[in-house]
Amino acid sequence: GLRYALDQDDCEYLWILNNDIHIYSNTLKKLIEADCKTDELTIWGNKVLNEDGTIQSLGAILNSTYMTTKHNYQNSIDKNYNFHIDRIDYIHGCSIFFSKDIIKINGFLSEDFFLFYEDVDFSLRALNNNISLKILQESVVMHKDGVTIKKFKLEYLSLLSRIKFCKIHYPDTIRFVYLGIFYEFIKNIFLFRFNRNYKIVKGMVK
Repeated sequence: GLRYALDQDDCEYLWILNNDIHIYSNTLKKLIEADCKTDELTIWGNKVLNEDGTIQSLGAILNSTYMTTKHNYQNSIDKNYNFHIDRIDYIHGCSIFFSKDIIKINGFLSEDFFLFYEDVDFSLRALNNNISLKILQESVVMHKDGVTIKKFKLEYLSLLSRIKFCKIHYPDTIRFVYLGIFYEFIKNIFLFRFNRNYKIVKGMVK
């Protein structure tokens, strides 16, 4: 899709959206206006809301030891003002907006990741290439989080992508990631999620 867009003569920006995103009349306009006002190469994220109006994400943070992730202000009440954000390690992949020039420097999203962590990988590469990550809180989207994931029971893929991401970017900490997965494996046994453990083991031995 990105390659097709870049082949069009009038392509200036790329906007990656999940299929379960709801946008508003000024969502895109605000992103374009913000990018036009800065001289920095920037990858933009939105204020992402849950269906109940609470915040799902204002950018996210990566624990570079265990490769776990956390969204800023997740499940907080949206007070319709700009929240203070101390740190952004990656932009939530449900909505990522950037100038086409970013691709020339950062490349495309990695196809090494079937699901999960492709947004973390893309954002980390951007930071390493001196590309800014910013959340434009005036630009809002609503995300029906995890509908497809839950329908097809794909949660286990997060663990497999976490291993792959760690091996690429933080290979020295892989033992801590395996410890975290071992904990998840034991928890699944107590919760009778045997099929999930089977998928985890099958994916790890591929």
